[in-house]
Order: sequence, then C-alpha cells, then structure tokens
Amino acid sequence: MNPEQVLRVAEVVQHLAELHRRAAATALAAFSVSESGAGLIWLLGTQGPVPMGAVAHYLACDPSNVTLLATSLESLQLAQRVTDPGDRRRRLLQLTDRGRQAHAAMTAAVVAASPLTTLPVEDLPVEDLRAVLSALEPLMGKNACEPGLS
Repeated sequence: MNPEQVLRVAEVVQHLAELHRRAAATALAAFSVSESGAGLIWLLGTQGPVPMGAVAHYLACDPSNVTLLATSLESLQLAQRVTDPGDRRRRLLQLTDRGRQAHAAMTAAVVAASPLTTLPVEDLPVEDLRAVLSALEPLMGKNACEPGLS
C-alpha cells in the first residue's frame, strides 16, 4: 500500500471512530457519564466483569485513573466492585442493571449513528466484507481487548 493509501485508510478509520465516539457521548449524557466512563462501560459491557488490575491495561491508562473511574461509575450506580470468586484477594468491576442499560443505550446510539448501517452491504459479496474485516482486525494487535486477561 502506498503512503497516500495508508493515509486515506487512516482518515476513514478516524472519521468512523469520531462518529461513534460522538454517538456514544450523546447517548450517555443522560447517564452523566464522561468519555472515559463511556470507555469503561463499553469494556465492561463487552467483556463482563474485569479485574481492576486489568482495566488499566484495557483502557491504556494509569491504575489511579481506573480507581477514579470506578468510583465515579459506582456513584452513578452504573458499576460495582465485587470480590473475584476464583481469587478472593482480587476485585472485579462489573456493570449494575443501570450500567447494562447505559451500555445498551450507547450501543444502540453508536449503531444508529454509524454510516456503516447505511452502506448497501446487500450489494457487496459477503467475501468482500470478510476480506475487509480480515485485513483490519490484525491491525488491532495487542491493543485489542482479550477476554480473560488478568
């Protein structure tokens, strides 16, 4: 891929990410959630309960920020810290029922705002869509959220 193509792909990905970020922020405004809080809700909604120590890795932030985010979401009754049943020394962060509602609202808003939902994908061969995903997913590399990370 030549440099111009690389930059064009980066531009398209950045644009899609910005549209999705704005949609999530709008949906979560009713829950008084910050952008960082939205990232944590997304993580917990897609990965389930996550060890507090792993949240910093997933969100690429300092562990002290995780404590502040967890406290903020707890005060909004969106998340709670619980003892890990497999290792009672460890704390997990998980969504509450209200947090699951926030995650559902955020997901619906992101999907509704996404230009991907208006693409005429029925006109594209399934193989082409799989090829695009197969080409892009490895680019996530080690930054991708991996279930079971501790």
